[in-house]
Amino acid sequence: MIPGRVKGHVRTTLRNTITSGRKLGFFPTRRFALICHQRSGSNMLTSVFNQHPEVIMRGQILRDDLEYQRQLQDMGMLPFTGQLFDDSIEGRQRFDALQEQPGEREPRNTAAVIESFYRSQGYDSHRSMIGIKFHGGTMYRDEIEEIFMGDDPYYTILLLHRENLLAAGISWYQARVLDQWVSKSPDIKKPAIEIDIPTLRDFVLRTRDDVAEWKALLAKHQHPYLELTYEQITAPDFSYDPIWQQLGVESIPTPKPKTYKLLKDYSHISNIAAIRAEFAGMGLGEV
Repeated sequence: MIPGRVKGHVRTTLRNTITSGRKLGFFPTRRFALICHQRSGSNMLTSVFNQHPEVIMRGQILRDDLEYQRQLQDMGMLPFTGQLFDDSIEGRQRFDALQEQPGEREPRNTAAVIESFYRSQGYDSHRSMIGIKFHGGTMYRDEIEEIFMGDDPYYTILLLHRENLLAAGISWYQARVLDQWVSKSPDIKKPAIEIDIPTLRDFVLRTRDDVAEWKALLAKHQHPYLELTYEQITAPDFSYDPIWQQLGVESIPTPKPKTYKLLKDYSHISNIAAIRAEFAGMGLGEV
């Protein structure tokens, strides 16, 4: 089994270790970004990152969560002047419309906010590798290119996605209905639900397109990255060593994720047979 696929030039580790170091506060720090979609395992991976003594990851710093925004600003991050999008269908529809009409967007200080975030974390974290993550529907493609695909500052990129996008979509729908996105218990009580198939299809196809677009941007800029899948990182024999190597930090004993799967079977989904029939032969995964 190959735990992850490294894309780009072999210079990645050397470049991360030597040329991308920046002095933020009293400690030399480097930056990474986790590009992912909803229900890709990013919360589980974040819990692993934060068990490493040299790594810290704060999550989605541009999500529509006023309390989280206040916490980050208390740490020294600048207030964001633009519109923050949530993970709702309506939020994604608004984002997609503005993605294609840059002239209609409000002023956004995205680059300045992210820079201030890393500088504030450099003073307080005592870690050498500091990361954030972002989903599709939160940062426009031109912002992603401008901030993460250049050389100054240099970002180590991890791309996380799910091979079985249909399973990701069903997990997303359940989390949305139950308003439960993370579980810290292996025992999950799941009420019966019926999934709206057009809504599910919209999520799955849009997520497929997001992953394709991210790969295209990385290829366009020839930016090295480590590609990971949900299926890999949840496998019992998965090794985190390629991730630590990509981040330029020492390996640690196998960490134990601190979150659990919210969706282990589909017995509580009343129209699962209709969903299977709808997506049969589309190459988007099976359930």
